[in-house]
Amino acid sequence: MDPEQISILVVDDDESIRGLLSSYIGSAGYHVAVADDGQRALEMLSVECFDLVLLDYKMPGLDGAEVLASIRTTYSPSKTAVIMCTSIKDAGSVSHCINLGANDYLAKPINEKILRSRIWRSLMNQRVDRKRDELSADLDDNPANILVVDDSEMSSELIEARINAAGHNAIVAKNGAIALQLMAENRIDAVLLDIMMPDMDGYEVLGRIKANPEWRDIPVMMVSALDESEAATKCFDLNADDYITKPFKSAILKVRLNSILCTRRETIFEREKLNHLKALAKEGAR
Repeated sequence: MDPEQISILVVDDDESIRGLLSSYIGSAGYHVAVADDGQRALEMLSVECFDLVLLDYKMPGLDGAEVLASIRTTYSPSKTAVIMCTSIKDAGSVSHCINLGANDYLAKPINEKILRSRIWRSLMNQRVDRKRDELSADLDDNPANILVVDDSEMSSELIEARINAAGHNAIVAKNGAIALQLMAENRIDAVLLDIMMPDMDGYEVLGRIKANPEWRDIPVMMVSALDESEAATKCFDLNADDYITKPFKSAILKVRLNSILCTRRETIFEREKLNHLKALAKEGAR
């Protein structure tokens, strides 16, 4: 995915935030356009088919939810991804926007590494949506195995229930050592990893997972009550795939989990396609 072929629209009534987001996005190589209100954003979307919209929730005139609803009634979800930008305290608003068709969200103040990760993942997931019919049947039909690593029994039981309710299989580990053992013994499709654990904390577990050639492509989402910006930056430096803070809304956990699993399906699909092409080439050489 070439950033130079991707166009992103930033919609926010705050000039300083528009400038900051434009700087972050531009430095990553994407094409950027800005709108200072919802009406202007819709007018721009009628002219250019943007790949992704970063949309502020609280704006005068048309708010983010109204703009999102207009986008979803005018554009196919496979054409335009939408990431809502909102205060961390607006969890209810985030859930509402997800139900309206938002692909993801960002909590203000916005961390650059989280921003880049969410943009990349949303764009990747849009690619998967476009070619979902091409994906092999077993990837769609078989539930994912999700490893939950948390030393809190209450926390792990709650997350396990949410994962099972979403149609996946939760495998629980109460510490890092058990988690690594379970990864060696089972097919794991994604990991939800707590940071604060005794003996081996989440940072060390994450480092070991990403250092193992057989595991490094397995998405890891960090789950923690720590300050999002500082802890998330450290996690992304260690190649974490995502980060969610406690307490979380169940709808938000589901979206974040589906996002990393969608990218996992894309990775497997591309690998299967490459192996198929290699097999055909080998057959033709005989």
